[in-house]
Amino acid sequence: MNGFSVDPRELLDAAKRVRAEVDDLVREPALKYRVAPDQVGHDGLGAALAAFHETCAAGATTLVEDALELIRRLEATAAVYTGADEDLADLLRAPR
Repeated sequence: MNGFSVDPRELLDAAKRVRAEVDDLVREPALKYRVAPDQVGHDGLGAALAAFHETCAAGATTLVEDALELIRRLEATAAVYTGADEDLADLLRAPR
């Protein structure tokens, strides 16, 4: 044996932590503090702020999508390792 091992519980814990971060981002986005462009008193600055907020919103959406994919892959990997462990345990318990 080469010492390599995977603990599916650790993978699931990592998925849980990522999910908590996603939930926080969705629930408390930094963009909630945005200012309406007409409130800044300067048309150029207002337009720049509006563009900045749109870009940030798109970035946040991409970040959430990527994080959800990471969660899915961590959970799937944990399931594969758990299944492999169970299959091996069944094999070792089988009568010879």
